Formats: sequence, C-alpha cells, structure tokens
Amino acid sequence: MAKLSAKDLKNRIVGGQIDDAVKMIGARLDEAAPPERDTIAGRLGAVVQEAYDDYAYGHVDRLIEQARQQIDARTAEIFEDSVAECKKLTKTYHHKFLPLESERNARQLREALRSRDISEALRVLRDMLAAYTDDPTYGRRLNYIGSVVGSLVNDQQEVHQLLSRARSQASKYGWKPEDIDKIEAIFKDRINGMGKDEVINQEREFKAALTRVVVEMRSLLPDVNMVGDVSNAQIRKFSSAIRAMIRTTFLQKRPISWADLCDIFVEFVPAKVSATSALSGVEGRLYYRLGPAAQKTAKRVFQQTGELEVVRTALLHYAKQITDPKDMGRVAETMGLLAHPDFAQFLRQRLSDRRFQSIRGLMTSAIGQFGSAESGKALVEELRGHIRSAPTDRKARNLALKTIQALSESIKSAQTADEIAEILNQTIPLLPDKDNRMALDFALQMLPDAPADKLLPEHRSWFITTLTESLWLGEYTPEFAGGDDMQRTVLGWREPIVDAVVAFGNKGATDFMRAAHKQIGHFSGAFMAIAEICGRIGNHAFMPLLETALRVATQSNASAISRYSQETYYDSSEGVRKPISQRMILSALIIGISQVGGQRADFVLKDLNQKIQSNFCPSPDAEASRRIFESIKRLGGGGIGVEGESNGAGFADLAAITSQSGESAGAAGGNGPVDAKAVEQAVAAMNKFYFRASKKRAAKIAAIQVLASARAIDGIEPLLDAFDDKDPFIEASAQNALLEYGAPGTAPKILQAFVNRVVERMDQAQSEEREELANLLEQLNPSRPEMQKLLLQEMERVPSATPVYRALADLVNPTQSRQGPAIHREEEGNEAMVNATLSRAEILEKRREYLALRQAWIQGGKKGAAPARPPGI
Repeated sequence: MAKLSAKDLKNRIVGGQIDDAVKMIGARLDEAAPPERDTIAGRLGAVVQEAYDDYAYGHVDRLIEQARQQIDARTAEIFEDSVAECKKLTKTYHHKFLPLESERNARQLREALRSRDISEALRVLRDMLAAYTDDPTYGRRLNYIGSVVGSLVNDQQEVHQLLSRARSQASKYGWKPEDIDKIEAIFKDRINGMGKDEVINQEREFKAALTRVVVEMRSLLPDVNMVGDVSNAQIRKFSSAIRAMIRTTFLQKRPISWADLCDIFVEFVPAKVSATSALSGVEGRLYYRLGPAAQKTAKRVFQQTGELEVVRTALLHYAKQITDPKDMGRVAETMGLLAHPDFAQFLRQRLSDRRFQSIRGLMTSAIGQFGSAESGKALVEELRGHIRSAPTDRKARNLALKTIQALSESIKSAQTADEIAEILNQTIPLLPDKDNRMALDFALQMLPDAPADKLLPEHRSWFITTLTESLWLGEYTPEFAGGDDMQRTVLGWREPIVDAVVAFGNKGATDFMRAAHKQIGHFSGAFMAIAEICGRIGNHAFMPLLETALRVATQSNASAISRYSQETYYDSSEGVRKPISQRMILSALIIGISQVGGQRADFVLKDLNQKIQSNFCPSPDAEASRRIFESIKRLGGGGIGVEGESNGAGFADLAAITSQSGESAGAAGGNGPVDAKAVEQAVAAMNKFYFRASKKRAAKIAAIQVLASARAIDGIEPLLDAFDDKDPFIEASAQNALLEYGAPGTAPKILQAFVNRVVERMDQAQSEEREELANLLEQLNPSRPEMQKLLLQEMERVPSATPVYRALADLVNPTQSRQGPAIHREEEGNEAMVNATLSRAEILEKRREYLALRQAWIQGGKKGAAPARPPGI
C-alpha cells in the first residue's frame, strides 16, 4: 500500500471525496496479485469502518455502492461486511434505549401533573403517543402510560383533566379515542389496586433499562484489578460502543434523545452522592467502581469522541433548546466528559443565565475539564465572585469549593511552571484571611504533580506552610461517622496532607520545620503526621523537631483531654471509630525517629527507654519497642521496657551462662570462646516453654547471645525457629544472631550448614517469611566467593520452577534475574557503565545503604513501595 496510506483514504471518505477514494482503492487492488486482493481489501475495509465510526456513514454507503459498480462486487461485499457490525451495534443500542425514552417521558409527565401544568402534560403525552403509534408494542405502551398516571393517587383530578383534553384532541393528532379509553381504564385499575402487579412489573422493566446498559458498559472496560497499560483493542472496543450509542441520535426513524444518552454518560463523571442520598439507597456513580485502567480508558475514549465536530454540533444543538436546570446539569457534565474547548463558551454563557443558577457548581466543574487558558480565566472570575461571601454564606462557600476543584484541572493541564504560577498569582490572594479550612481545601486541590519542580519558591513556601499548619486544625469528624475501609493508616483525614508535604521532599524541609515548630507545643494527632513526614523524607535536620514533639508527647496528660477534643480514627477491622491515644502518638514518633536514624536518634530512643521503664510515659507498641531495642543494641546498652515490663535481668543471665568457660566451643564447630556446655544450655533455653513473657524474653535473649557468639551448628535450628517470634525483641535478636553465622571468618563447615538450613526453611515457609529469609541471605553479601559457591550448590538441589530457586537466582545474579535475558542488553550495558564509574568502596557503601533501607521497609510492615536497588549494585 505504498501509494495509498490509511490516513489519506480515511480523510477522503470523511471529507466526502468518494470518487477519489474509489479510484485510489481500485488502483491499489489492481497492483495486487489475485490471491492478495481479498487480504488488501480487508485492510482497506478496516479504514472504511473507522470512517463509519467517525459518523461518515452516508459517505461510506456511497463508497460501497460505487465500489460495487466501478471495482467489483467482491470488494464492495468486504467493505459492507466491515461496517455490518457497526450497524448491528447501533440497532442493538437503539432497541435498548427505547425504554429509557419511555422512563424519561414518564418522569416529565408525572412532574407536569403534580405541578398542575396540564398544557405541559398534554405536550408530553402528545410526544409519547406520536412516537408509539408505529411501534409493535403500542398496546403495551398504552398500558404503561396508564400505569404512570395511575401512580398519582393525590393528583387524580389533574389526570382526569389531561385525559379529557387528550380525548377532545384525538382527531387533531391522529389518535384513536379507544387509545385514551384504554389509558383511562388502566389508570382506574391502578388507583383501585387492580392489575397492580402487572403494571408494576412493566414499570420495573423500563426502570431496569438504564441499569442494564450501564452494567454492560462496565463489562466493556478493563477489569477493576488490571494494572499496566491498556491495549488498543480494549480502547477500540469501548470506543465502538460509545460511538454506536451516539449514532442512535442520528437515526431518521425515532432517534434517541441526547437527554437519554447524557443520563448514561454522566455515570463516567466523578460525582459522589450526598450522605442523605446514600442513606436513601442512592448509589454513587459507576466511575467510583471502576479500576484505574478502566477510568483512564473511559476518559481517553470520551475525549477522542469530543474531538469529532459532528458530535459537538449535535450536542450543542440539543443543549441550546434546554430550559430545565436538571437536564442542563446532565448535559454540562457530559460536555465536561467530552472535554472539548468548544463547549466552554456555551457553558460560560449559561453561568450568567438566571434559569440555571441552581447548577452553577456543575457547570463550573465541567468548565474545569477543558483545561484551556480561556477556561482558566473564566474560573478565576467565577471564584472571585463567590469567595468574598464564602466565610458566612454556605451556598457561596460550596460554589467556591466547586470552582477550586475545577481550577485544579487547569493546574494539571498546565504545561509550564509559568502557567501554574499565573493561575496561583490570581487565586491565592483571593482566599479569605483566617479561613484555614478553605486554605487547606485550596492547597490540596491546587497542588500540581511534582510540586517541588513545578512551583516557584514563594508558592512552594505557601503550600508547605499552609499544609503543615492545617495538621493542627483538629478533629471535625462526627462520632457517628464511618470511615474508608480501604484507608491505609490511622492518619485519617491527615493522610492526603502528609502525602502532599512528602511530595516536596527535601526541597520543602526548611518551610516544613518552620511551620511545624510554631505549632509543636500543641499536643494532638498532628504529631503522628509529623512523624510520618519526617520518617518518609528521612532528613537528619528533622531530629530537633522530633525531639521537641517527643518531649511534649511524654509530658502530656492524656486523662486531661476532654471528650469534645478527643481525636479519633476509623478502625476498618471493627467498623467503628476509636480514640487516638497517647501510646499511639508516642509509637509513631519513635518509628519516625528511627526512620530518620543516626547516632542522635539512637541516644534519643535510649533516653526514652529509661522514661518508659520508670513509668514516666506509656510503653509503645511492639514495632516501636523493637525500634528502641535496635537503637540500644547499636549503642551497646542494657534492657528494654515493653508493655510496662523491665527485662534488664536478661542480660545479667547472659553473663551467668557465658561465665561457664571450659573447653572451647570450637569442638562443636564454632569460632567463639563459648563453652560447649553453655551452647547446650542455650539450645535448651531456646526450646523451653516459659509461662511468663518477661521470663521468656530474658532467658531467650541471653541464650541467643550465647549462640551468636559460639556460631554452633546446634544453634541454627532454634534461631530459625525464633526468626519470626511474636515477641519483637526475641525476633530481632534471632535475626541479628543469624547474621553472625554468615559473617566473614565463619568456619566453612558452619557456613555451609547455615546456608543449607536457611534454604530448607525457605522451602517450607510461606511467601512473606521466605522473602525475609532471602533478605537475611542478601545482607551477607551473596557476591562473596564462598557465599556464591554455596548458593549455587543449593540451586542445583532445588527444583528450577519453585519460588525458592527464583529467590536464590536473584541473590546469585540480581541483574540477570531482575532485568531478564537478552531483551535487556542495553540496560546491562548501562549498568556496566555505572559500575565502571564507582569505586569498590562506593559500591559497598551503596549496597549497605540499600540493605539497611530494605530491612527497615520489611520491619516497618512493608508499607509503601520497596526501596529501589541503586544502579550498579
């Protein structure tokens, strides 16, 4: 197809240049050998189908007819087959949409009669009967109309007036008097309770039509759990359905109204129902039940559809005739979904129309979807008009928030930092003084992606300061309110604020600390957010801030907090709200300090441990306690207080055990100066059952220290048993002791036994424990010749299709395992270049940093993404 491109052919068909298109097709087919003609005609037919889907169906029909006359019947037949599915899909949706039209007319008829507008009711009835006279189900439709008016028990007089006027005008509009009599008979039966089940079933049939269509549309989109890119085939599948639906509005015989299409399309517009509606059983829109891939696909297809001029012209023509705000609301949302700037001018005009003031928020949100500079200016003016009254006028406040939400779309579509700065320079000065909640809503909505790079320094400072200070706004969630069952942490309403501050990274550190120090004297749940931010950014400069927060938290009197100032979080496991306790805040601060790390952090946690043992403050949770233990261990300190207990005696017991020096433990295969009898006692202590938790901790930690020093073969199994002990101190001690077995200088016999036992345990373990054991081996530097040799031996023993084999392969050759074979040659070359630029000392240092981050990630419950392996490591 060298002389004929698909784009050229499609442009000629869509542009109505059918003679040129037929000549081009004929010339291309004449060049082909006879066996290839059908194949080439099929490819050309795909182009013809695209043109048909772009609403050039009249031109396509002409093309097929001319192809039949000027080329050959076979080619015309192939082209006809290519659009047959499009035509069939259009007819299918037309049939499905007819009940939607019935239900819409029924709603309008009821509303007109309830408002005693008989003329409007007669107009609706006239439209209904005119549409139904040539319908095969005409009799059932009459029954349906009778059922609709029969539901108006309190408006029977208005129904009689309507039927009387309809009977008198029957000849004028081509109705039969018997038709009106039938409607009246059904109306009376419904009022008297007769035939109730039959008419209710008919109503249910029509009301279920919308649900069926929406459910079917959902099935055309990617699965809710799908990740990654969406295929072109999936996009075409949904696009074909949307375009077939719109084609039903262009049918010559009984076309579908845009009103019915908009009822369907708004299901793909983000809009949550109110609390009252939710209690009444009204569900949220389909958009919120779609996965990210489905949402992305729907957005892309609707925007592509909005680029078609024939679609925009038809929708604008319908919209200009609308007088009802409810109908205009659905159209405005659909225009926002199609997201073409041509709709912006129309909606801006309707913003000043008094008839549509009740839906200003909807129109404003729709304008924000267009993302053009003109739309941004219009929204700024809209915000200026509402925000002055926002502090005292609830309606103005809601409209201002809607406008801010719409402006956020303009921020997201901005291409440069200057465009973002222009919008912020116009809007930030408009915010009311001392309206902190309005400022918070503005900051969360208007924050662009990658804010550290896209914001000017003055705007960056404003956002960080506003977000940080808002952490102390306090609880404003009612006690009876539920929560999000999918929430990740107990941060609750503060979680999006934390994510926003963390997005600035170290570029926002100075402004963050300045704003936090102003508020840090006020003890609240904000301390948990501060700890989360500091821990995730990991800047050592945050330590003074965390120390101050820790001091305030330990000195606060939790019992003095009143019921009205008590903050809560939503426990999704029990479905109830629970108070945020002092213990929870202390635990969060401990973890934050530990994540920042460094010797100063270790000393702070060691000092806090003394306060915990002295009952000066509550004991933290298990994870925080383990962090304290790790800090004290690094400093070489003594016992840890957990859950109100003191276990310092455990280390005294260690001295008693290790004092039994006699024959070197080398007889048992170890390297240390520990007595063989002491090893035997330590193994016994590890396997013994302890009734009291404190006694168990003291004895087992002492025994673990003995086994770590001796590195005896007999100690490997009991240490592996304690590797995932429920007591975090025993678990951490066992993990560190096992690292001693793989340390350089370990006897080959011991090292071989250790690796063999660990791999056997991996083969028996669940996926989480298997990953932790693999991490243990990874910390022992698998690239060491002696370790690599042992791991390769284990790989020969383990079946190649098992998870254990894959884990070992990753340890032996992480680059090959993670990046794959020959397809990634370029990446391997890049990594070699990275290695060439790093000294051995730098490589080792980066590897240690990576392993420390990964261990912290695992010990922290694997929250968030796993640390990325540095290039060349």
